[in-house]
Parts: sequence; structure tokens; C-alpha cells
Amino acid sequence: MKKTLFSITFALLYIISLGQTMEYEKFEQISIKKAKQLIIEEEGRLDQSLTKRMGTNVYELKNGKGLVVYEKSHAFLHPSIDNIKKFDEAISKMSLQPTHILEGKFNYKEDFLLKADSIKLDFLKQLGYKNTTVSLNDLIEIDALLVKQLKINYTPEKYFAGFVALLGSCMIKEVNDGQWIMVKNRFLNKIWEPYIVDNKQVHYNPFLIAYKELYEYFPTEKTIHSYDHILIELKMPISPLGR
Repeated sequence: MKKTLFSITFALLYIISLGQTMEYEKFEQISIKKAKQLIIEEEGRLDQSLTKRMGTNVYELKNGKGLVVYEKSHAFLHPSIDNIKKFDEAISKMSLQPTHILEGKFNYKEDFLLKADSIKLDFLKQLGYKNTTVSLNDLIEIDALLVKQLKINYTPEKYFAGFVALLGSCMIKEVNDGQWIMVKNRFLNKIWEPYIVDNKQVHYNPFLIAYKELYEYFPTEKTIHSYDHILIELKMPISPLGR
């Protein structure tokens, strides 16, 4: 089934912004089995106050760490009980204002239409890729170069706009009379979304692919497969309906 621009915008492109700098330390997710083992080994003491406040069992361990347990799924191991309190307070205070995955990463408006090619070339130069006439089949090699750079220094915002420009240029070559268009987001007017559109006004989304590769797949899998994901996008484009 084809996706609509509305469903992409509303369901996929909005995330919750905490709206403030978090002051708690990082914590890790662990299995229920591991959590139960820690409670026994570290003589976990149920924190009645936090358990009541958070609606799930919270334990203080003998080693000073804190444990938040969701009995049927997983647990979170914090460096301290105090860290759990800070996290809970931060969540309680967070601003539920919607933001967009392009915010702070893609600062172009309609000017992108004139700059897309030069942004793409700058991106290729960053990676040390000398062939400037890139096609879909070249993405496998470019993905590998991008992974190499991100492993050295994970700064995805440095590459995001160029990656979008590159992916879009590859899509243009794969569709009928493909060209760039910029669409102002209907909920956040300051955001302009770059799409590729064909001669039937069907839209293809390069920026969602770029976002998922850089901010979701690479952090967890340490790999990028934009070639495969563009093929999927070309088979499941965005219907012009719903605009």
C-alpha cells in the first residue's frame, strides 16, 4: 500500500523533544533474568517511594546502583538511585512539543533546489570519493566510506544534508522525469522537506532514508545500507494524495 505524505509527516517524522538539557547519567537496559540475578546478588531493597511514583518496582542495590524493573519485558540499571530520581523528574518536566527529524540537521528552504548538486559534491569530497557522476550502484561503495568516517568520529549532522542530496540525485535517475521539490511542513512552517517527484507527481523520500541510516541503523548496527533502502522506497513511493 502506498504511503501518504500526511502519514509520513505525522507518524514518522515527529519525535518527542525533552526541551531541556538532561542532568542524569546514562543507564543501560538489561534483561529480566539479569535483573533478578542482580536483586539476589546485590541484596536489592525495594524503594517504596519511587516504586509508587513510577508505577513499577524500583530497587536500590548494595553496590549503590539503582534498578527499574518492568516485570514482563526488561529492566534499566542506573548508576544510582539518585540518577533514577533525576531521570523521573526530567521526564515529568519534559515539554511535549512536537519536533521534526530535519530540525537542526537540514537548514534549507527552497534554496536547496539550487544548491543540491553542490551539496552532494561537497559530501563526496568529504568521503574522498572522486567519481562525481554517482548512480544507484555506486552507493554500496559510498556507504562503506561513510561507515568508515562515522566509526572514526560519529558526527552524523556533518554528513546529513549531503547524504540527502546524494540519495535524491540517485532517485532522480531511477524515476521518470525525476526532480527535486521542497514541501513546507504543514505542522511546522519553519521546516521544508526535500522530496523527489516523478512525472505522475509521486513522491520519493530521501531524507527519511538518510535519517534512519545515520541516526538509527548505524548507532546500533555499525553499518549503512542505503542502496537496499532506496530500492524499497522506489517500490513503495509516497502517494501525492493527502497533501
